[in-house]
Amino acid sequence: MSYYTSLQFQQQKDLYWFPHMGVQAMWLKHPSFRVFLSRYERPVFYSIKTYKDYQQIRKHNDYVAWTLLHNDDINHIAIQVPNLDEMIDKITQDGYLRLNNPNQPIEQSMDGKLRQASTVADKIMYTFPDGDMHEVPCSFVEFVERREGREGFETKNAAQIFTSTNVQ
Repeated sequence: MSYYTSLQFQQQKDLYWFPHMGVQAMWLKHPSFRVFLSRYERPVFYSIKTYKDYQQIRKHNDYVAWTLLHNDDINHIAIQVPNLDEMIDKITQDGYLRLNNPNQPIEQSMDGKLRQASTVADKIMYTFPDGDMHEVPCSFVEFVERREGREGFETKNAAQIFTSTNVQ
């Protein structure tokens, strides 16, 4: 039994579909936190054995390449913050983290009550099954500001967050 299915969630919320990526996602509500789960929905008839395999899949879709490479690893963690503008300023001043889409890092929902930004994924040295080592994107951090008790997510915002693992 997985960790998420062993937790007692109040309810499953909203189902999202990202057809351009072949990704389906949903979120679960727990009394103490929210979990956003996504997975690649198209049949996979290949595996990543070499860096060349990885590069070929990346040409089609960075998210899929990340998913096939890292399997069940955590793609990212989201941290709720009271003021996203202040958080972006701190990240920019500190210089330690790189923002995804730095010229316009904040994605905002249509109602203006959900604001999100993310960092670019850290890079790690990864050893492919053929023994070759290459630098690939790993995990990243998302920051979320929710106003007036705003629940849920938005497809447009999530689609932009998924680009944090794109090779840059």
